[in-house]
Amino acid sequence: MIELRVTGQRLTRMDYQPVVADSKNYLMVHFSFDSDWEDVGKTAVFTGQNQVFHVLL
Repeated sequence: MIELRVTGQRLTRMDYQPVVADSKNYLMVHFSFDSDWEDVGKTAVFTGQNQVFHVLL
């Protein structure tokens, strides 16, 4: 699990486990948002291998 914290406009990775090649369908991401993000729609954008994925959180 990749743990990410969003404070204001700053994104911080909370864990330090490396991401290795060929981890397809293995990793998960958990986002923690501060109160600045209450009642705001959030979308994560993931890119890789010339593809872009938009995920509504």
